[in-house]
Amino acid sequence: MLPIDLLQTIAFPNPCRNIVKISMNFSGNPVITDAMVKIYDTAGHRIADLPLVFAGSGVTIAAEWDLHTQDGKRVSNGLYFYRATAFVGNTKFKATGKIAVLR
Repeated sequence: MLPIDLLQTIAFPNPCRNIVKISMNFSGNPVITDAMVKIYDTAGHRIADLPLVFAGSGVTIAAEWDLHTQDGKRVSNGLYFYRATAFVGNTKFKATGKIAVLR
């Protein structure tokens, strides 16, 4: 059995105008039991929660953010942060990053 590890987490395109895809890529053959990405503004307010789902191959999970808050309001230009979390069994994988919104 191959070891499971988080290879990379990426937000693309970045900067973005209309939508951004946040993905986590794993090595091995992970059985992911729960995965979520949370988006925050620069003040630290959580503005969106998105489930990460399998995308293409069995080692990539992803979510697309349409640059709207949970309330459906369009976000303004600026810098946002994401925190992606995935559970493989009892092991928790975490990653953080920045997203620039420029329209």
